Amino acid sequence: MCKNAISCLTVLIGLSVNAQTINLQGVVSNAGGQPIDKAVVTLVRQKMTDTTGTDGKFSLTGGITAILPEIAPQTEEISMNNGVLQFTLNNTSPVCITFFDVKGNLLKKELLRNAAAGIYRFNIAQNFRATNLLIIKASIGEREVSFRFMTLSVGKYALNPSDALASSSIGNGLTKAAAVLDTLTVTASGFKTKTLAITSYENQQLNVSLDNDTKEYKGPCDVLADGCAEAYSMTRAMTADYTGPLFQLGLANDRTKTLDIGQTGEHKVDMTTWSDFCGGNKSNLRISKIYAQIHSGKNDLVPGVFNAPWGPNCSAGGYTCAAKFNIETETGLPILHTNAPEEYCLAGDAFATGVNGGRKAVGLMYNGKPVPNQVYCCGVFGITHKYNQEDIHGTDFMVALAYGWKDQGGCCIATNCGASNKYCVGAEEEENNDLYDYGTSPLENAMVVTQFDPAPNAVTVYLNGKQVLRHSPPKANLNPGTAIHLGGGGDLSQPDPVRMREALITNKVMSESEVTAMMTNISDFYPTLKFPLVN
Repeated sequence: MCKNAISCLTVLIGLSVNAQTINLQGVVSNAGGQPIDKAVVTLVRQKMTDTTGTDGKFSLTGGITAILPEIAPQTEEISMNNGVLQFTLNNTSPVCITFFDVKGNLLKKELLRNAAAGIYRFNIAQNFRATNLLIIKASIGEREVSFRFMTLSVGKYALNPSDALASSSIGNGLTKAAAVLDTLTVTASGFKTKTLAITSYENQQLNVSLDNDTKEYKGPCDVLADGCAEAYSMTRAMTADYTGPLFQLGLANDRTKTLDIGQTGEHKVDMTTWSDFCGGNKSNLRISKIYAQIHSGKNDLVPGVFNAPWGPNCSAGGYTCAAKFNIETETGLPILHTNAPEEYCLAGDAFATGVNGGRKAVGLMYNGKPVPNQVYCCGVFGITHKYNQEDIHGTDFMVALAYGWKDQGGCCIATNCGASNKYCVGAEEEENNDLYDYGTSPLENAMVVTQFDPAPNAVTVYLNGKQVLRHSPPKANLNPGTAIHLGGGGDLSQPDPVRMREALITNKVMSESEVTAMMTNISDFYPTLKFPLVN
């Protein structure tokens, strides 16, 4: 069945073009149809470039006078569109098309052994009229793509390459494409570059959809050589490999109904579903779960349900100690916003999977907002013993983010910033504190990294990318457990107000360059936020 030439494939011959006006406009969007900001659109031969805004629109306009010969295609592509199989070759290459029925029986094979560079089209809908499902394999050299194609009634067809396509009228048989005059390239951070052949400079509306490039995307865990032991975020995937939901919403007045909030193609929180779930009423929503992104399912954070020794009493369960759903004004993205008695831990206050405890290396990162003039006790995020275990000094390792001090009935001073009107950050170990005072004015935003390195037996603290504290030995003989607590201090007691965007735990000490890279990563993802440096 193989032939030296394919009667139903036509080599497309190019034309020249004289003086023209360039008028190319369009929208660059992701696979979900959302516009992409800062995409760079380049008309290669004319050396014209435009950058999209938040609406994803671009415009390339101007005039040309040069006579331009047809150019060879710049990339090889195999695609199916409107019942036409199209090949784009940039070099001489063998081309083969095979047709199978639904049972896998070979129906036909067409071969072009040395196809020259150019664009080839084969109108399957018109030239291979089938009454049953066809499996079509099209190959260029070593590359191969499979399509499913079905002829329907009344001149309609259905086809399915990787995704289902809508049916439309059968085309008019073999067609001859216009000459390729230029190449349009579209690039954007986090997306695969797309190249399009331009056959006319005039009055074209070019809407370009870019596919996500997981290799280019980097979350905070991706910039760390050894990754994260665990990570949480209200706004994005902390690693390119995580594709699951970020958090779960529940209805305060109907605890049987929940909604997982997932990601867009750019690994950013999907903000399109929550409003329908609650009728647009945020006050009826609670954060019922924050998903663990490394040990999925095992280390998820849920509202506390305990009557802790020092309070609060969350034993009524449900959403008693669950935070409301808040959207940060500056970013338009969710932020965990807790006030007493709201706090989170592993279900049953269990110990975490895959997280170092004891006297091993551990690192914590917390990205959030300090609360002005709010007295804190203990830490905002970290690892510790369980709430109902003996409270032994050194068994808490938390991110401290504090104002002034708090004295619990003469029992213990938890976070002591040195004065009642000062702010401090550090490694919280209850009344034994390794803290750095950064003055009497709160920061707008804080990225705090707190680490314990057992080799030199030292605690280090970074604030907004700058190391502000190193203490050896720590003020407490560190030996923390691996219960993960968020907003509840060292043992789910004396809850602290939390304004958290994301947080992570490592089993290795982060280097200074890794902390810097993580700070850059965070600043790039939240361009509207300020993370001021401290003295």
